[in-house]
Amino acid sequence: MAFRAAWQASAADESKPLQPGANSLPAFFCRRAIRRTKGAKDSADLGCLFVLRFQQGNSTCTGLLVPSRILVVDDCQYVADASARLIAVCGYETKAVYDGQEAIAQLIAFSPDMVLMDIGMPDLDGWETALRIRREPAGANIFLVAVTCFSQEQDRQRTYASGFDLHVAKPISLTTLHGLLATLYQRKESANRAPLLPTDVVSR
Repeated sequence: MAFRAAWQASAADESKPLQPGANSLPAFFCRRAIRRTKGAKDSADLGCLFVLRFQQGNSTCTGLLVPSRILVVDDCQYVADASARLIAVCGYETKAVYDGQEAIAQLIAFSPDMVLMDIGMPDLDGWETALRIRREPAGANIFLVAVTCFSQEQDRQRTYASGFDLHVAKPISLTTLHGLLATLYQRKESANRAPLLPTDVVSR
């Protein structure tokens, strides 16, 4: 997986904000990779190409795997696609869509078990999309997770009022992702709506 040189420098330095499009799960891996290599360059002004390989057999996700479909919804196509691919490494069936209307359409077409959805989307934001999903019979029991930069208390209250199960801050850490997958596993195994939360997930 190659990461654009335009924001490699900011990803390497945690004191600097990430550029638009880099505030995501892929940026988490990119930041770690750059820090471990001390940001070395092949030659002046050419930047670096980082290739990250993930072995499914060694992944901590694989022990939690049950057949599941996970829908990623984000208006930033790069973020949605890259996040879906990373989750697929754990053995899950994933799909990325880029707006709320398409997310609603995928309730039948894809039948997801979990939806990771951005809030700040144009036209139909994540809150309204969640409300519409919960009105559909196919959306009543989906594990619905808001993945957002909106972190004020009133944002969280609106998130839960819209029908989300969890409110998670961007960028998602690997620990949080594993916690969400563990929660999905437990929900599917026990059909219990009360999730076991990872420590860095904001609970109700």
